[in-house]
Amino acid sequence: MANRRMISKSISTSRRLSRVSRIAALLFTWLIPHCDDGGNMDGEADLVKGIVFPLGLETPDEIDNLLTELREIGLISFYFSKGKDNEKRRYLHVNKWESHQTLRTDRMDYRYPTYGKPKVNRTATAGMLKRR
Repeated sequence: MANRRMISKSISTSRRLSRVSRIAALLFTWLIPHCDDGGNMDGEADLVKGIVFPLGLETPDEIDNLLTELREIGLISFYFSKGKDNEKRRYLHVNKWESHQTLRTDRMDYRYPTYGKPKVNRTATAGMLKRR
């Protein structure tokens, strides 16, 4: 999974993102670096708070409302899958992820269950192997 993500400057002129509250827009941009290479991450509000806003004053209920705001405008989707403990968990997917992230095929890392059929904007790097 990438340690850094690129965020296009066009995000500041996104009409869709401009229709959510400022804090929801901030949450959306801060979700991006925490997603795996498929644009997925934990979707439970308490986990999102701990991962994305650990020092913020927002409660998990407030984070859940912000996530709902993002889902209702179509920026993210929720999906459910069994976690490592075989319990059903909520995950989130950043919609149109593959349109905004170019990933190297030799470094793909899916940390979370995939959302639908993964579509990835991939670039090959000849001769380079993923090293751990």
